[in-house]
Amino acid sequence: MKVYIVCDMEGITGVTAKEQTLPGSPGYEEARKLLMSDINAAIRGALRAGAEECFIYDMHCDGRNVIMDELMPQARAICGKPPRLKGAGSIDGIFAALFLIGFHSRGGAGDELLAHTYDLENTLISVNGLEVGEIGMEALIAGQFGIPLALIT
Repeated sequence: MKVYIVCDMEGITGVTAKEQTLPGSPGYEEARKLLMSDINAAIRGALRAGAEECFIYDMHCDGRNVIMDELMPQARAICGKPPRLKGAGSIDGIFAALFLIGFHSRGGAGDELLAHTYDLENTLISVNGLEVGEIGMEALIAGQFGIPLALIT
């Protein structure tokens, strides 16, 4: 069984300020460490549930937030925001579950902590009349391949 894990940074345990999520800003390196703690916890849980391998897609900012030396050996990371994923590492029917790690409220939902939808310019994304944020969009994409959303943090 393979698990597809998409990670973002604004919802990571201990991340409470925008500055923590911006490369080069004070607190960013600490936030990367926190990100790795949450990712590795999800990987450990997936392995205990029977997963053999996890694919991590880093969707935050430029996609270079995963600290490769700290990633568990049962995982592979897709970093750098490739414009189109192909083959091993792209989401398709080979995955048994989708985990969303470090996600946050959608833009326009209110005054939630670090809320946005992909970027600050998107205030509303609607699918068939339903307002969705990144959680909804990622779940819909996985659902097109029959992959259930199994975990959100």
